[in-house]
Amino acid sequence: MNDENGRGKFLPNRREFLRLLTYGTLGIGGLGATFGVNRLGRPLWEQYVTWQEVNCDAATFVQKYATKLARLHFGANLCPDYQLMAAEADADRTVKLLKEYFGCTHVRLGMRWSTHAEQGIGAYDRWIEALLKYEIKTVLAYGVKAPFPPETHFPQAIEERLPALGAKRGSTIHIDTPLGKLALAHSDDLLHHLDRQFGLDSFYGFNVENEFDAHYGKHALAIGEDFLRAQVQRIYAPHRRRRLLINTALISLPFYPASLTTVIKNALALRQEFPTLDPIIGADIYEETGSGRLAPNVYVDTFAGVRLRHGDKLIPDAKKTLAVAGIPLEVTEFQLSDWISEPRQYGPSSRIHTQYLLARMADYLVDETPNLLADPFIVRLWEMSNILLRMLEDEHYFDSNDTYVLIQGINRQNDK
Repeated sequence: MNDENGRGKFLPNRREFLRLLTYGTLGIGGLGATFGVNRLGRPLWEQYVTWQEVNCDAATFVQKYATKLARLHFGANLCPDYQLMAAEADADRTVKLLKEYFGCTHVRLGMRWSTHAEQGIGAYDRWIEALLKYEIKTVLAYGVKAPFPPETHFPQAIEERLPALGAKRGSTIHIDTPLGKLALAHSDDLLHHLDRQFGLDSFYGFNVENEFDAHYGKHALAIGEDFLRAQVQRIYAPHRRRRLLINTALISLPFYPASLTTVIKNALALRQEFPTLDPIIGADIYEETGSGRLAPNVYVDTFAGVRLRHGDKLIPDAKKTLAVAGIPLEVTEFQLSDWISEPRQYGPSSRIHTQYLLARMADYLVDETPNLLADPFIVRLWEMSNILLRMLEDEHYFDSNDTYVLIQGINRQNDK
């Protein structure tokens, strides 16, 4: 976002924070005194080396990363409010295309509080019906914070009086605030409706409060641990196993603890308190030049940003903790080039950008020695509305983009 003089204005989100890191990295002499030249240089050199590795045809890329790619299953995110509802898209055909072409059998469905207020508590029923019809393992995302910017989607009457409801900009929402009580009442209504219409056991899992600990988005609001626990209480069933997806923004703003550490701590505590709860940790990662990018070849990507902000040990140590605890890790938001409108060296939708992000993800997050009996490593493609709308108009659009064909090929190979 720009101010009235056209200068860049900082917003509380990962893109802008990483952009600041990139500016700082250009002044490496100054930052070197703080971080050390090696700490700065190694992550950026890794980016360069990875680009050289992935700048190849798809077959060569798949061969290079065959072992780790064999563990992947590409799922998807659907936020129908973004484009699909406005276009009156047919939910059944949309989900069918997603499964038949991309091979996605895991979907996180984003639901907005504001949409429930405007269209009724059953606003997403036709999308849920389609997902269940095609046997999609569906994770429901809802709460004060739900997927897709501006991160919070309040009914207008509530948004107009957030400070009076105890939610000033940059604050944390707790169960004893007026807003917290209203939000939990909405969750109660929603879960009652879903249980009556579909049965809560029909769903693969629940993602209550997207990136709960991060002060990102329009109002820079975070969710308190007490509020997260109250949301979990509402889906917990002592005699049934239920999955809870807790996703993390990975990059934390200055003066806040590492988000990955925070979500793992909460996952462990919640599982101890609720024994039949099965937590999943989800990482949200950006397509490389959609992070802290200044020019087509000057950027800090998500993983370099994590190392610069939190050090080299954060991700390896987190993976060890999760492995010991038996808690799976996934990528909840895998953001492709389609959402990036800025200039770059390679054109929009370039397969090379996707190969780069897959390589970085594989190097940092996917196990070196996969257990073939274990569940696949889920990678959820970020919001698919734009792509699916084009395919609803002409299914041949899929074949015009070799990134989609690459994803299809990996899913088909791994689902054999």
